[in-house]
Amino acid sequence: MEQKPYSELSTRQKRRRIVEVDDKINKELTTESVTSCIILSDDEESLDKSRNVASLQNDSVGRTAETAPGTSSSNAGPGSIESIEPDEPLLLETSIGNNLLQEVPTLEEAVDENGATRANLSDVTKIETAIRNFSIDCPNFPNQQMNCLLHHLHSFFPGIILTAKTLKKEGQVDVAIKKLHHGRYAHLNNWQESISNHLKLAKFQDPKLFLNINIDGIPLYHDARNFHAYPILLELCIPEEPKIICVGVYLSEFGDSNKMPDVNDYLEDFVQEMSLMLGKGLTIDTTHIKVCIKAFVCDAPARSVLKKIVNHNSYAGCERCVQKGTYAGGHVVLDKMNAPLRSDRDFMAQTDPAHHKEGPESIIQRLGIGMVSNFPLDYMHLTCLGVMKRMLCRLKHSKKGEVKCNLDNTKQKLLDDEIDAFSSHVPSDFNRKLAGGFGSLAYWKATELRLFMLYAGIVVFSGILPESYYLHFLNFSLAMRILLSRNQMSNVENARTLLKNFVSSSKELYGLSFLSYNVHSLIHLPDDYVKYGSLDTVSCFPFENYLGVAVKGRLSGRNKPLEQICRHLSLENKKFSSVKSAVKMGKTNKCIWASGSLLKSGLIGDRDNCIMLKSGEIAVITAIDKNSLTVDILQKQSLFLNPVDSQLLGIHKVHSSNKQAVVTLEQIHSKMMLVPKNDGYIAIKLLHSK
Repeated sequence: MEQKPYSELSTRQKRRRIVEVDDKINKELTTESVTSCIILSDDEESLDKSRNVASLQNDSVGRTAETAPGTSSSNAGPGSIESIEPDEPLLLETSIGNNLLQEVPTLEEAVDENGATRANLSDVTKIETAIRNFSIDCPNFPNQQMNCLLHHLHSFFPGIILTAKTLKKEGQVDVAIKKLHHGRYAHLNNWQESISNHLKLAKFQDPKLFLNINIDGIPLYHDARNFHAYPILLELCIPEEPKIICVGVYLSEFGDSNKMPDVNDYLEDFVQEMSLMLGKGLTIDTTHIKVCIKAFVCDAPARSVLKKIVNHNSYAGCERCVQKGTYAGGHVVLDKMNAPLRSDRDFMAQTDPAHHKEGPESIIQRLGIGMVSNFPLDYMHLTCLGVMKRMLCRLKHSKKGEVKCNLDNTKQKLLDDEIDAFSSHVPSDFNRKLAGGFGSLAYWKATELRLFMLYAGIVVFSGILPESYYLHFLNFSLAMRILLSRNQMSNVENARTLLKNFVSSSKELYGLSFLSYNVHSLIHLPDDYVKYGSLDTVSCFPFENYLGVAVKGRLSGRNKPLEQICRHLSLENKKFSSVKSAVKMGKTNKCIWASGSLLKSGLIGDRDNCIMLKSGEIAVITAIDKNSLTVDILQKQSLFLNPVDSQLLGIHKVHSSNKQAVVTLEQIHSKMMLVPKNDGYIAIKLLHSK
C-alpha cells in the first residue's frame, strides 16, 4: 500500500513517520547490510526535518556510513552529511513512497583534497579507550552524562562513538556460561589475549613471566545468602606494571549452598588452558616468554578446597608440619614447635592420610606445581585478621576459664584516646586510619589491623600494656616488619626467633586456646620469605581490593548478576594503566609526589613531611623548591633495645634540633611516620616507601 506524501500528513503522523524511519535505519545499520540515511524530500519543511534525522543517524553510526557515488563534498565538512538542495535530483538505490535513500560517507572516506581526515583515527581510538577506562573506574557515573560528554566530543572528533552503551559494548567478549553445582560458571575467553596485550603495552622484556593465582569467594549482596561469586584471578608479577586478570567466575544462585563447587569441575577449563600456556609460553612480537606459576595466593579455607585437604581447624589441619592437635577452650590447639615438616613429595604420596580428604586428587596437581611449597600462607588473613585481631579481642574481653588478660575500663579508655591521637598523624599513604578507636575493633578492616600491627601498636601500647605483654607484642610486630621488608634475607632467622618467642609465651599470657591454627602457623612464615621474598609479593590484599571494586562494586542491581560481572570484567581485562610519573610538583610548591607518596612542607608534627635521608638522618621538610627541599635535621635515638635495637628496624625516638640542610629528591631514602609521644616524637619508617 502506497504511503501518503509527507506534506499531507498531520503533525502527529509526521512524528510517527520520523520514528518509523529512525527505527528502520537503526535496524539496517545494526545488521550492516545497508549503510544509509533517509531523506524526506517533498517540500522545504520536510527536507529540513529529514536532514536533522539524517544528521542524527550519521552521528550515531560514526564511521560506518558510506558516501553516495557522484556526490560533491566541496561544501560539506569531512565526516558530515552533504547538504542537498531540493532542485538537485539524485539517482538513489531505494525509494519508500516519497522517502528516498542516500548513502553517507564514512570517516575514512570523508577526506579533504590533501587526503587528511578531520580527526585522526588513532586519536579517536585513544579518546575512546580513555573514556572506556574512565567508565570502568567510575561505574556509578550515569550513562546520560556520559552520552552528553560523547556528543560534545563528537563536534571535534566525528568518528567517536556517541552512546555509553555502545562504548562499553565494544570492549566486551562472548563468554561461555554453563550450569555447575548449585549455580553457573562463566569462562572469559579473552584472558590469554589480555595477558599478551598487557605485556606488549608494558614493554615486558624478561624471559619469564610469573603468575599469582587467587580463588576466593565474595557475597554480592548483604541480604542474599545464595549469591556468592568465586572468580579465578591471575596477577601478572610485573614490578612496575602489576595487573589482575579474571579467567572465569562461578556464581552460586540456587538453594542455600554458597560454597565453592568441586574443584575438579570448577577449574577444568582453566587448568586445561593454563597447562597449554605453561608448555608453549607466550610470543610478544618476536620475543618468546616462558610462563611460570609463582604461587596460589588464597586464604586457608580456599586452600583446603583447592588442595583437597582437611579444614584448617581440623586436628591435622597444619599445612606445613605433621602434628595432631588437641581440643581446648572451644578451639583445636597446635602447640608443638618442632614437628616434622611436610614436603611436596610427601603430599603427592599422601603419607599423612589424616591430612587428606577421600576421593580423587585435585586437578591442580596437573599443573606440575608444589602442593605445599607453592601455596604460601597469606599474611593478610593469618596475621592481620587472624593473630592481631585475636590478640586485641583478648585484651578487650578475656575468654571465660582462661588467663585473665583483658585491660580494665580505665586502660581501655586511655587506649582509645591514644588511638585517636595516633590517627590524626597517620600519613596519607594509608586509606584507613583506625576509625572508631578500640571500641570499634569488630569493624576494623584488614588494612587497619595491618596499620596497628606494624605502626600503631608500637606507639599506643607503650605505657598501657604491662611490660611482659608489650614485649610479647614487639616480638610479633618486629618479626612482621622484617618479613614485609625487601632485602632482609640476612634477618630471616632473627624473625624466626622472634616469632617462636611470641608463640611459646602466648600460652602463659593469653591461655592455651590462644594457640590456634593462625598463631601456630606464624613459625612457618619465614619459610615463605626464603622462597618468595617480602610477604607482600604473595598477599591477598590486591585480590581483595579487586573483588570489592571490580566484581562487587560494578553491580547496578539484582538482575542477571553473573552477566553484569562478566560484562565489566571483560572490559577490566582489556584495561591498561600506565605508570604514574615518578615526581610531580604541587601547584603551590607546598607538596610533591615522589614514587607514589605525597610529601608536604610544614612543621614538626605535621603529616607527610618526615623523611629519612640516605645518610641515615631523619628530617622534617620545611620548604619545597623545584629542584631541592629545605629540611630540619632531627636528633634520634633508640626507642627500645629489647628484643632488638629499634633503630635497626627503622623505629626511632626523635627530638627537634637547630640543624638545617638543603637536599635533593635523590638523597631521600624513605618516607617516615612521625607521631608525638610524651616529651618527644616517634619516627617509624614506612615499609612500602621507595
